[in-house]
Amino acid sequence: MWNYLERLLGKSSHYYEQLMRSRDVKEAISPATISRAVELIKPLVKNAYGPDRWEVDISVIEIPLNKKGQEIPYFRSFRHPQYDLNLFIDQQKYVKDQSSIELVVCNKASTTAPAVDGFPSLPICEAFIQHDASIHHELVKLNAQHPWTLYRDAKEKIVGKNKHDQVSGYPQWLVNDIDYRNIMGKEFLLQLELFQSGEVIFFFLDEKTKQVEFYRQKL
Repeated sequence: MWNYLERLLGKSSHYYEQLMRSRDVKEAISPATISRAVELIKPLVKNAYGPDRWEVDISVIEIPLNKKGQEIPYFRSFRHPQYDLNLFIDQQKYVKDQSSIELVVCNKASTTAPAVDGFPSLPICEAFIQHDASIHHELVKLNAQHPWTLYRDAKEKIVGKNKHDQVSGYPQWLVNDIDYRNIMGKEFLLQLELFQSGEVIFFFLDEKTKQVEFYRQKL
């Protein structure tokens, strides 16, 4: 990943590794600097939603099959601003068999927006530079030693604590082990903690192929 950042921004990978590590430094930053950072990152805010539980008629949905040709049990549906998201998962098999998880994305059956209130969403610290390098550079100018700490503090002012369960917005990765080139041009749909296990699953829609991809993480 450091090589990718170096190609993207023309700096040494060691420099960016130091920047990312700085996010964990307990550095006291002035309220005025945080306020300025808040104004800088506000344009990137997206709306996200809680996982509103609702009932759908799954008889009109083609039930997905796992790699053995067995039907995957229906779990629940979620309302996205653009789609109806229907999650099928075999709770007995998904840990070892990823083909036992599938999110079926359908065009919205109605224009009904998610019933729950929306909330602001911003990327995690390590992913922020992928979305707007110019704003990142402005944060570095504000606090060259601890830009990730500054971003973390400004983000918290806007969004509060990260949520494990959300629809739309930005993914709140548990671990920064993602090659962001793999998700460029793909729409983040949903993240959900699986059965209070601490494992979170992240779903993306490839806009070219219309296929859904997912990643699983656990601390």
